[in-house]
Amino acid sequence: MQHPHNASTFAGIETAFAWSVSTAALARALADHADVEGCPGVAIELRGLAERETGLANGLVNFMVEAPGKLADSASVVVHFVSDVLPESAKMFAGLANKARDEGQDEVADWMNRLAAAQHDHRQALLALPMPSTNTGDAPADRSRDSSDASDPQSSKDNLDEIGCVDEMDRDEVAGGSCPAHSSS
Repeated sequence: MQHPHNASTFAGIETAFAWSVSTAALARALADHADVEGCPGVAIELRGLAERETGLANGLVNFMVEAPGKLADSASVVVHFVSDVLPESAKMFAGLANKARDEGQDEVADWMNRLAAAQHDHRQALLALPMPSTNTGDAPADRSRDSSDASDPQSSKDNLDEIGCVDEMDRDEVAGGSCPAHSSS
């Protein structure tokens, strides 16, 4: 498989992926509506379309993972989501909520605020994960030296500090065990 080294090619792959995933999600949701409306044939076709789009998206992920850079290993993926994807999504949803509220669409605004809050929750869950050492070379990361215990909040904090993706608020939440992944309930 060719590796997309060019930044614009990689950006194009990310855009295509977003469209495929969006199409698949929309098709699944509309299939559920078709079922409710008593149109099982439409629902079947929409679910088939969703599956095909998901397959296309998975193929694009293969390109993204094999490209050098931010998705090269699990630690890099977490850093990418914690640093880029989730904060950008939360900011976008908050902006959409403000715009909807300005236009008198309070129900839509409330929904967008829920989506923004969900991005924060997803970020906190990722921050609570024990992280393997990052791979800085071409060789696979040495997993044998990762002896962290997923149930130990201090170990999670140390691993996240090591890869530099914990801000002060998150560090306190992880160390204090207030993240959902570390709650004792």
